[in-house]
Formats: sequence, C-alpha cells, structure tokens
Amino acid sequence: MVFCATACDDDSFLGGKWVPSSVTAGDNVGARALGAFLKRCPTADGNEACELFMDFSLGHYGVDAVGVVRFYENESRQREVICSPEDGLFCSCMSIRGQYNEPNFDFQLTDCQGRERNAQMIRKSSDEVELVIHDASVTDCPGKPSCTSIRLPLEKTLSEDQLTPRDIACTACQP
Repeated sequence: MVFCATACDDDSFLGGKWVPSSVTAGDNVGARALGAFLKRCPTADGNEACELFMDFSLGHYGVDAVGVVRFYENESRQREVICSPEDGLFCSCMSIRGQYNEPNFDFQLTDCQGRERNAQMIRKSSDEVELVIHDASVTDCPGKPSCTSIRLPLEKTLSEDQLTPRDIACTACQP
C-alpha cells in the first residue's frame, strides 16, 4: 500500500504552485540576479531596479506537465510585472510545457514572442525542487560551453487542487 501511494504521488508530484525559497529583495544572488539573468534590467548597472520574483503554477498528468510562470515586481507577489511597448525582451508570464522523468522535469519556457528557453526542475524532496534556467535557446543548451544557467531552490506552496483560475491564467504582453 505504501508503494502504491508513492507511485501515485509521482504521477502528480509537480502539480501546484512553486515559489523560489531564496529569492529575496536586495539579495544579489536572488531577485536581482534573476532579473539580470532574464534580461529584466534595463542596463548592466546594478543600481537600477531589476529585482524579479516569480511563481510557477503547474498541472502534472503522468509524464506530462504544463503551466505558467508569472513574474512580479515585489516579493509579496501582489504587483505583476507591467509590460510596455519598449520592453521587447520580457513578458509578464510565460507558458511551460515539458515531461517529468523522475527526478527531472525538463521543460521549455515560451515567451510572448515565441522564443523558448530550456529549463529543468530537479526533485529534491516531496515539496522541494531545484530550478535550473539556461540563458540560450533550446538548441544551444544544456551541455554546451557557451551556455550559462541560474539555479534556484523552489518550494511547493499550494497543491494542484488549491490553484485558482487566476493562478493558471496567463495574459502575456504582445509585441
């Protein structure tokens, strides 16, 4: 019976809301680094506001997982990133599609211009994963010398049945 419960759990392990557990305001290896890595910062000047916070809302069905990642300007996640016409490099949310093969969820983040980034969540425990996002396109990463990545621990804050319609909605900025 315990074996069955474990096996069934893997079929929906990723379903729910995942939030970075170490991305905090003013943290140079957290919110600011994430904003710079995802090209949210207007310049390379570290004094300009570029902190970025995010959450992942996922549905997990067997080996398939889909969802959205939403971006916020503050740690409380009450102010979503506001897109403007000149902000051609960044979207307020991105769609997620990929496959889970224990312990890894390999997926693509697709932005509002249709560009994809390779990413991965690596299962650490029943409510923790490590997020790895690569800075190049799907065909250029991972494993190539020119590819860099950022790693963040994520923790599950809601189960899939606790997600609201707002959690799974994604109104990306249009070019």
